[in-house]
Formats: sequence, C-alpha cells, structure tokens
Amino acid sequence: MKRYKILIRTSIARRDVMHSLILSKLFENNNHQVVVASLRQFGFALKKWKPDIVIFSVPHIGILIKKELPNCFRVLVPSEGGDMDLTIAKAYKELSKEHLNSTDMIFFWNERSMNEFKKTFPSFDKTRLFVSGNPKLDTIKFFPNL
Repeated sequence: MKRYKILIRTSIARRDVMHSLILSKLFENNNHQVVVASLRQFGFALKKWKPDIVIFSVPHIGILIKKELPNCFRVLVPSEGGDMDLTIAKAYKELSKEHLNSTDMIFFWNERSMNEFKKTFPSFDKTRLFVSGNPKLDTIKFFPNL
C-alpha cells in the first residue's frame, strides 16, 4: 500500500483540533505521514512539505491549495454542518466555479446537506460526495478502539 503525506488544516483550536488529531491517528495507524497544521503553520507546511493529500474545513481554501500544489488531492471535511443555514452548498454558491472545481472530495454531516448540494450543483460529480456525519463525534463512534 502506498504511503501518503497528509496535511490536515485546523482553523479553530477548540472546534477542529480534537477530530483532526483523531483523524491523524487513524492515518498514522495505516502508516501514512500526517501533519496537523494551524492557520499559521499551514502555508509553510503546504509549500515545504508538499503533501499528497490536504484535508481542510472551509471551501475557499481548495483553490489556494490547487494553485500551490496542482497534483495534490484536496478533501473538504467541514467543521460546521448541522445548521442548515451554514451549508456547503450555500458557501460554494458565494464562490466562483473555479473554487468548486478545486475540491476533489467533499464530506457532509448529513443527507439533507448533501442533497441540497446535489440540487444546487447538479453537474458536480456525485461520486466525489460522501456523508460522514459530525467529524467530532462519529469518528469515535466508528473507531471505538482508537
């Protein structure tokens, strides 16, 4: 199995760090190299470490990652998602189409949010969309031995 260099970007410490560290442990258990970076460390890690995969939590970052590392796989795992007023579809609607196309995979907290996205962007490749649940809680639920 190929070993990947995975960079996880955290935005807000109290909100993002716990599930980012849990996710990093899961990847490390599968022999991948992982760096969890704060906002201040992210740009440096992206440019100097050159990861294969970047996991981020806000839609507008994908385009910046693509410009810096065009061959890097970009994954959006939103930190917010339970509130239907703060959906991924609404966030991408405010951004350019280039932003949407700069994300390789998008995770959603629930079916309702994903279905809204599919309805808003019907031409977006549905095989790139997944419901993962709340990253803070469902990671532990599905990996209790972590």
